[in-house]
Amino acid sequence: MDNGHGTRHYPGQNSSSIPVNSPTNPQGSSKKRRSSTSGRGVANLTPEQLNKKRANDREAQRAIRERTKGQIESLERKIQELTSQQPYQELQHAIRQKELVEAENEEIKKRLNSVLGIIQPIVGGNGIVASIPTPCHELGRLPPIPISDINAVQPVSPHASAYNNITSGTSTSSTYTGSPHQTHGHTPPYISHPTYTSQPNAFAPVNVLERRQSSVSHGLQSCSSDEKLDVGYVLQNMQENRDGRQPYENDRTPSLPPSSVLPMNPLSPNRSARDSYGNQMFACSAPVRNIRTCPLDGLLLDFLGERRQRAIEGMPNRELIGPAYPSVVSLLKPQRSLTSHPLSKMFTDMLSTFPDLSTLPEQVGVLYIMFLIMRWQISPTQENYDRLPEWVTPRPSQLFSAHPTWVDYLPWPRMRDKLVRIYPSIHFDDFFIPYTTTLSLNWTYEAPDTLLSKEGTEELFINPVFERHIRDLNNWTLGPAFAKAHPSLAETLGVGLITIFTALFRGKSGSAKYGNQIKLSMLKSFLENTTVRHHQHIGVDLDAAYPAFAKERGFTPKDVTLSDGTKAYWLGNPSAEKVVIWFHGGGFNLPPDPGHLPFVSSFTSPSVSALMLSYTLAPHATYPRQLQQAVELLRYTITALHHEPQTIIIGGDSAGGNIAAGVLSHLLHPHPEIDPLKFETGAKLRAAILLAPWASFSHDWPSSKNNTSKDYVPGSAGDMWSESFLGGRKRDAYNEPLTAEEGWWQGLEGVVEECFFTAGTDELLADPVRELGRRFRAVHEGTTVLIAEGEWHVQPTLSMLGGGGKQDAAIKSFVKSRF
Repeated sequence: MDNGHGTRHYPGQNSSSIPVNSPTNPQGSSKKRRSSTSGRGVANLTPEQLNKKRANDREAQRAIRERTKGQIESLERKIQELTSQQPYQELQHAIRQKELVEAENEEIKKRLNSVLGIIQPIVGGNGIVASIPTPCHELGRLPPIPISDINAVQPVSPHASAYNNITSGTSTSSTYTGSPHQTHGHTPPYISHPTYTSQPNAFAPVNVLERRQSSVSHGLQSCSSDEKLDVGYVLQNMQENRDGRQPYENDRTPSLPPSSVLPMNPLSPNRSARDSYGNQMFACSAPVRNIRTCPLDGLLLDFLGERRQRAIEGMPNRELIGPAYPSVVSLLKPQRSLTSHPLSKMFTDMLSTFPDLSTLPEQVGVLYIMFLIMRWQISPTQENYDRLPEWVTPRPSQLFSAHPTWVDYLPWPRMRDKLVRIYPSIHFDDFFIPYTTTLSLNWTYEAPDTLLSKEGTEELFINPVFERHIRDLNNWTLGPAFAKAHPSLAETLGVGLITIFTALFRGKSGSAKYGNQIKLSMLKSFLENTTVRHHQHIGVDLDAAYPAFAKERGFTPKDVTLSDGTKAYWLGNPSAEKVVIWFHGGGFNLPPDPGHLPFVSSFTSPSVSALMLSYTLAPHATYPRQLQQAVELLRYTITALHHEPQTIIIGGDSAGGNIAAGVLSHLLHPHPEIDPLKFETGAKLRAAILLAPWASFSHDWPSSKNNTSKDYVPGSAGDMWSESFLGGRKRDAYNEPLTAEEGWWQGLEGVVEECFFTAGTDELLADPVRELGRRFRAVHEGTTVLIAEGEWHVQPTLSMLGGGGKQDAAIKSFVKSRF
């Protein structure tokens, strides 16, 4: 309230709190100023007081620094603790995956821009994005591409003359005039065909072939291997028949329901052929980048150019591409090819010039695939694209990189990728002979069984059973001659007869057993062609595999849980006085093999148990997380389970052997990010077993080169795993033992009584294991190294190969004798 002098008082406010510089006290401010200079200012302190003040200030500053330092250290410990936990690791992994996806999206955008740059000259300059999309299935004919565009100046291989009876030239062909009401004898599985569904007896049964085998066999016999048509003759006849328009036999277009018939709308007189397709391109019509390098390329490109020219001239699509299936009768009776549709005629006449492709199943298979590819290239509709087996659809390399035309007609996608990548180092002349002489479709029935005939006619068509056989890429194989001529290309075939045949001839230089060689090659092919995500998806992690193993063996599952949530699983009696701690392999990325649990379980006895660590797989956690988990399990075994070090053997295979070596490094030189582990004076581990430890990530060892064909672990998979494990960290002595500097292993005899190394002569890591064993033995006389003849990587743990072997017996004997 107002006090009568213009100053307002508030409840609880003392009169002494009135501002000294109020209007009622005009001299207050000067008094305040005078009093401030008369107190305990520094200038008025005595020397003793000044020294005491300075000492107090210094002590306060030291205390502040100590508190700040302690707070920083506390925060650093908290950060380290949080970053080492699985949720953080998973978050970092998710961030890395997001960055990879973003980078991949950027790369896709760049490639799309590249594709648009390729397409723009073809579809016109009106703008691709701005135009209204035209679905692929509505494209009646190809965009008109002048033959001059296809036959533009292109490099011609200097080696393109080896196969002299294939000559290049512009091909022309007769107009197909088959009636749409005539029917082909074979109903394609992709097209509804009501004509024959109500006639179950219209075709000869697959298992009743006698009535038509004789005619087919006779046709085979009548075509001697010496009777080959020159491609020049083929082109000449195509030119002669261009205007003849004679009917074509045994090559009819099936009756299709309206929904299946390709649109054949004629062009509007006021609309160009180019505009009729719109300016939007789709996957089904993305052009491949072909160049001519040999006569075969010329034949294929010239025929494609001729068909596209016919499209520009307005030929109906049905006549342009003809029936859905090739005429196979021409393979048996070449003279009948003159009345076939030009598309069938071109390929059957071409195949007749291939002297080494003489067996009917292979001829029909090659004809079928080449026919479908060319048919789609002539008319790139969605329907024609969908009829292609998935493995012959163009790869990105075929869309973005110029390459020989003949490459597009090879079955194996990875082979096409490699040929595009290494062009022009492999020439058609060098490729053609070993390819055609060894190509096999592995048809186990009689050759005539590939075809069926319609009763009462001489028409032949592909047996639907054989068509399914053709469309399975696993049935296409090449033989040893091709592998010998082109070993780098043979690797792209995956597992096929190349493996089966070459395994028979490996002898002492190859793997020990024929059957195991097949399995090793299958495993190698899987690892070589899949990613870490595939490996982890297919495998069964230890957390799931252990309960199943316990149920199978009839014991109660028991585990230990470390303070950070890491688990380890007991095998044998947890109360046993001695224990083997085992770290499983798998490149730090893979779950344990099904053979790991039985292998480690074999160490147990009434007095010996085993603990298997379930460490976090990369990339969900990266180095040094796995080493930290291993050290903590050893610490737990000593402190919580009360095992003396001399009652403990540590061991591991492959990546697990790497972890075991890392534990020894930590005992000698504590890792800066892991709490030290010190034994009492004189105490040491009983032993360390290193089964094929992953001692080096490099491939410059002799065994890495000499054992490439023997080991199942491809170098590319090792690179992928090590990169995932390191997570961008540098290599060091803890994560790659052979990078340790000289003197690193000094003092090893003070932390472990014995070290036992094993490996197989046929594995990539044979030499790195030898070298690490040599370095251990130089400082520790209790080191033993066993390199087992003819054995592969971690053979004792591989259940699919039966395990066992010298390493298996030696390790089990070692554990038994030491415990």
